[in-house]
Amino acid sequence: MTITKQDINAVLTRLTDAFPQAFVLEQYQPHRPLKVGIFSEIAARCPDLARSDLTTVLNIYTRRVTYLQSLVAGAARVDLDGTPCGEVTAADQEHAAARLIEIQAAREAKRAAAAAATRTAKQAAAVAPVSVTKVPTLKAKPVLRLPAFKSLVPSHGETH
Repeated sequence: MTITKQDINAVLTRLTDAFPQAFVLEQYQPHRPLKVGIFSEIAARCPDLARSDLTTVLNIYTRRVTYLQSLVAGAARVDLDGTPCGEVTAADQEHAAARLIEIQAAREAKRAAAAAATRTAKQAAAVAPVSVTKVPTLKAKPVLRLPAFKSLVPSHGETH
């Protein structure tokens, strides 16, 4: 079963309320690197959180650009109470840098595709011929003239 965006926000809000020294709700605010293995610590302190929801939320949180930018070699990792528990390694920093490059490339590709689609749509609109169909107009009072009735209708000079 997939978790909805609303549920993700609810779990993240709960984590930031319960552990403000470790989690940040706003994705553009500075983040602190989390302790390796923090999942089991959260699961122990919040047993009512579904493990699958917690996994999803932690994956989303740790893939945020601001979180990845916080992974600088030598920076302190924090536990749920904000206590330093280890350091970010050079390998962690390299992994984060590679992920940031992937994110940036994906965003650029998306922007380029959107710009190309817009350009193509504008070109198609400019080149597309406008078809104008002529609508026939009707006379105010249609007159029915059939050859069979001409003999029955007297002409101006004839009388019966």
